[in-house]
Amino acid sequence: DVRLMRAADLPAVAAYDARLFGVDRAHILGALLTGHPASCAIAKRDGRVTGYALSRPGARAWHLGPLAADDPQIATALVTAALAAATPLAAGEVAAGADGQQAAGAASRAAADTARPSELVMDVVMPNAAAVQLAQTLGLTLVRPFIRMTRGAAPPAVDAERLYTSAGPELG
Repeated sequence: DVRLMRAADLPAVAAYDARLFGVDRAHILGALLTGHPASCAIAKRDGRVTGYALSRPGARAWHLGPLAADDPQIATALVTAALAAATPLAAGEVAAGADGQQAAGAASRAAADTARPSELVMDVVMPNAAAVQLAQTLGLTLVRPFIRMTRGAAPPAVDAERLYTSAGPELG
């Protein structure tokens, strides 16, 4: 069951996300959902969250992320739902980023037949091969890498198999 996310879904989505990301990001997820609720989707099975996708306009392109899902089929359905609701932008390149990588390619190669933004950015979690494949299916190609560095305690462990995109390098 994939549908647009509602504010009432936020506690369950935040709990799902915390198990994958290693920290509570409810405030970030809530702000993203509040900013553009019509372009955010949730997947549930038997009343349990199995994935979510948040998306929003950026300064130069539509941004898809964070995206988390239990499997690639759910991730694809979430992307389709979120982008179908996104406001189309001016024609141009498509960009995808990675928790370490960014990509760009022609929007005409987009996976779904639904209307979607002509410019798109995704910060892909590179250890997730399915996330990289999804970005490629959307017609995205690598633009630049990001290197995450920390001082002090090690960052929390993440579930890279279910995290597809981050909210962006500035948000996590």
